[in-house]
Amino acid sequence: MRISVVVLTLLLSVISQLGYGETKPDFSGNWVLNKTKSKQRNPGQFKRQTMEVRQKDRDLNVDLRCEQPEFRAYLNLKTDGTPAVAILGSPQRTVIKWDGNKMIIRWNLDGTASSSGSGSGRQGASPPFTWIWTLSANGNTLVNDTHLYGDVTGDIVERLVFDRAPVTKQP
Repeated sequence: MRISVVVLTLLLSVISQLGYGETKPDFSGNWVLNKTKSKQRNPGQFKRQTMEVRQKDRDLNVDLRCEQPEFRAYLNLKTDGTPAVAILGSPQRTVIKWDGNKMIIRWNLDGTASSSGSGSGRQGASPPFTWIWTLSANGNTLVNDTHLYGDVTGDIVERLVFDRAPVTKQP
């Protein structure tokens, strides 16, 4: 009996170190930027910012909307590390990795905007940047830590804090 307990303890330890049983958060929901809690480079840039996030299996779909000036982007990403090209102003190459319960969305880190074509330059792509998404324990706050690398004015670091939008009942 004692050997079984030792073997079971060792097995559970190995499984936890491999990441099995570790649940990744589901960021699905409607989110509204909380400007008071956020740290933006230019907080007056948009009057209001919202995200509708749908996450199912390996698909992550984000409908990003900003008001005044108006901006909208539909992002279709893969949470399993499969590279994707999303239009965020211009074509952006993206890959999602996980660090525990943090989803790391890496944009243009290979220096190209899309997976097609040849050459190693940016070819008109935006500078590389990273989003790190975390979800609060109660699931009501989504934090997007953003790091834009090597902009003409230097690196830009922002923290966008989104609150879950209240669910409205349809009549």
